[in-house]
Order: sequence, then C-alpha cells, then structure tokens
Amino acid sequence: MYQNALAASEETGDQQQRASSLLHLGYMAYSQGRWDEAEQYYQQALAILKESPGNLQSNQYTYDALGLLAEGRGRLDDAEA
Repeated sequence: MYQNALAASEETGDQQQRASSLLHLGYMAYSQGRWDEAEQYYQQALAILKESPGNLQSNQYTYDALGLLAEGRGRLDDAEA
C-alpha cells in the first residue's frame, strides 16, 4: 500500500504525501532489518521536507527515525547529533 501511495503522490506532485510515504516505507524497511534501504527512504523524505517550510513535526519524525537507525548500527555519536 505504501508503494501505491508513493506512486500516486508522484503522479499528483503531492510532495507532502510523497515524503510521508517514503517515511512509512523507511519504517517498514527498518522493522525488517533492511537498514540501508531504510536510510535511503528516510534521506529522501528529509530532502523533500527540508524544501517545504512549516513541516517541523515531519522533520522531527524523520530525524528521530534516522537517530534510531544510527543507534541500531552502533553509531551512537550520529544518533546523538
């Protein structure tokens, strides 16, 4: 479903929905231990959100997700930053 949502957001140009779908895909990849894939999704979501003012909460969620990923990989300095 998240892949379908991502495709639909790309067709409509809805960047907020695209970022949300990427974040959810990242969560799914993370929960399945596919950490490289999760990081790619998170970074793509963050790039979109940084260009959209007023999305502080979504930015926070994405940074939190990247922090959890870094912690899981043992990169504690990155997680804390």
